Parts: sequence; C-alpha cells; structure tokens
Amino acid sequence: MRRFHDAGATDSNSARLPSEMGIRDSLVFRYLRFRGVVREAESGRYFLDAEAERIFRRKRFQFTLAVMSCGVVVLAALLIVFVLRR
Repeated sequence: MRRFHDAGATDSNSARLPSEMGIRDSLVFRYLRFRGVVREAESGRYFLDAEAERIFRRKRFQFTLAVMSCGVVVLAALLIVFVLRR
C-alpha cells in the first residue's frame, strides 16, 4: 500500500501500472485486489482506494488485537494453573 501512496496512485485519475511502482503480480497484490483495496482503473493501471484501505487496516488491527487477547487469556490461565499447583 505504501508504494501506491508514494507513487500518488490514490484515485482513478492517478492510477499507475504496477511495474511503474515496482509491484509484481504477487499473492499479496492479488489479495488486495480481491479485497477491493487496490482497484483497476483502465488499461492495467491500478490505484489505492483510500476508504477500502481504511476499512482493511481497521479489520487487520481488530484481528491482531483479538489474537493477542486470546494469547493473554491463555497465558493467564497457565499462570493460574501453575500457581494453584503449588
């Protein structure tokens, strides 16, 4: 996403070819296209959809927070079990 920002490809008028930004057709690029974060404008040119990026980042943060919370719960449970066994 940073390369799109750096290239200024943030709307359909400023869309660029992935090769101009040093982006190859990778799994990550295809995933961002699938999620609507990167959108095709015309002739193989792409741009970053700012609203979709905001939503994507928020969901990714929420997922990370949920995973970390689960880890804390597991560690707390292990600590309680360890303390009670003494």
